[in-house]
Amino acid sequence: MKKFSLLLFLMMLSVFSLHARINIGVKGGVNFSYQDVSLENVWLEQPSIAGFHAGLTSSITLPFFGLGVQFETLFSQKGGVIRSESQQVRCRVNYIDIPLYFRWGYDFPMVRPYVGIGPYLSFLVHQSFDKNVSWLADNVEEKLLKTDFGFGVILGVEVLSRFRIDLSYQLGCRNLYDGTWDLDMKNRNLSLSLAYFLF
Repeated sequence: MKKFSLLLFLMMLSVFSLHARINIGVKGGVNFSYQDVSLENVWLEQPSIAGFHAGLTSSITLPFFGLGVQFETLFSQKGGVIRSESQQVRCRVNYIDIPLYFRWGYDFPMVRPYVGIGPYLSFLVHQSFDKNVSWLADNVEEKLLKTDFGFGVILGVEVLSRFRIDLSYQLGCRNLYDGTWDLDMKNRNLSLSLAYFLF
């Protein structure tokens, strides 16, 4: 019975794979990000800054219920401007982002709108702080964690099975600061993207 169930599962998986739509392409766009920061439980004002993202994207659309997944590997510029009563710091952190979205969409003639949600993992590749503010540059810059993770939501539309426009928001769940201060710093990022499917 177990062998029959396994065989049936493999047959169903192969049928779904044959009828699934797989797209692979390139993606790029603009980021609007800030860092949610509190110091000793006092929330600081954090205006957003603009950056960009670029990389590879892929999606698999399953042949039932409009379900699918979207997997990406992107270079992404994030950061923000952190303001206290007397000081201001501009922070830029660049990551390799790896988001995974579980999607639901519906096929219309020529377009396919969809929504999705899922986790992301980020690896820090470069960071820079405003050196004019030594207290943050000296005490925070060298104590940032090298990885980040969180959840994201995405809203998009595929056009002619060749292009995709999407809007996504990432909510960082990890405190990036690993020092002795009572400092909480988390990434927030809004992205507008255009993708082109190579196949």
